[in-house]
Amino acid sequence: MFTEANTVEQMVLDACVSLGWRFVPALTLPRQPSEVFVETLLRQALIKLNPEIAAQPDRADEVIYKLRAILLTVQNDGLDRSNEALSYKKPSGWSFGIALADVEPSP
Repeated sequence: MFTEANTVEQMVLDACVSLGWRFVPALTLPRQPSEVFVETLLRQALIKLNPEIAAQPDRADEVIYKLRAILLTVQNDGLDRSNEALSYKKPSGWSFGIALADVEPSP
């Protein structure tokens, strides 16, 4: 029997692994099942991928706060509006697009 899990999902997983990504089963992630983000890993990735955040790591917490807010409003605002919200601007003047993934696989 064909299901999404044994056709599309497995194909995507295999493709990502072949490109150097590492699959981590959900049950091994350091988070509760109701949590969308693994905040410790997300914070580390934001700092690694964004020089503006690396310069001031506390900015990662602000971005995570905003990402949580986007998740809560996506159903009402829609995906287009929520994607636009990822362009981050603070009243203090710093502004940047947020990198949420490294498109280059690790060696």
